[in-house]
Amino acid sequence: MTSTVAKQQRRAFLESVDLFAGLGASALDRLAEFSANRTLEPDEVLCHRGDEAGQLYGLLRGRLKAVGTSADGREVVFVVLGPGEVTGEIALIDGKARSATLVALDHCELLVLGRREFLALLREDPEAAIQLCQVLAGYVRRLSDTVEDAYYHKLPVRLAKKLLMLGREHGEKTPDGLRITVKLSQRELGELVGKTREAVNKQLRGWTEAELLGMADGHLVIRDIDRLEDIADGF
Repeated sequence: MTSTVAKQQRRAFLESVDLFAGLGASALDRLAEFSANRTLEPDEVLCHRGDEAGQLYGLLRGRLKAVGTSADGREVVFVVLGPGEVTGEIALIDGKARSATLVALDHCELLVLGRREFLALLREDPEAAIQLCQVLAGYVRRLSDTVEDAYYHKLPVRLAKKLLMLGREHGEKTPDGLRITVKLSQRELGELVGKTREAVNKQLRGWTEAELLGMADGHLVIRDIDRLEDIADGF
């Protein structure tokens, strides 16, 4: 029974992901059959940059961060992944080494899909291949934005853009504003924008006093999206 439930859970997840949303029932059943489940504990490393790439990971529960190292040795967070997102698309296609280290931020439940089964599906289903290209294009755009922010923008712009992105991807509308459903510490926010926890703390405190932001049960709430968008645009 547990195996059947896990397979149904994997199939439901695959059907909800943009990359696989256009697949027919038989293709989804096939991928669910060949995929597997895996769990991670907080701070556990899923894979290191440079590791052999042979699997795609889908996040059923929890959060992962994709990290690298800057020239001065600091950790740089490229992206935080939440439930419903996938990672490993690029390495899965080209078979080359992992481009980032993946670390669990909290308890995670993953779907794991092998490269051989995935490529077989793409060869048989051109629509799936097109959807994959769209996902990869989005990944490249996010990476380009991260690099641009790191080199050309000051902290307020970088942090505003990151909070707005988190709001779009993990936001929940409430009477007080847009609540970011994932909990990120100030250190983790600092890693996302390439700044220290102290610098992020000072900026968040100023925005809270100005009523751009708020807090609710440990979650950041964007109270004034228009003003935050102006800051992100450099105004």
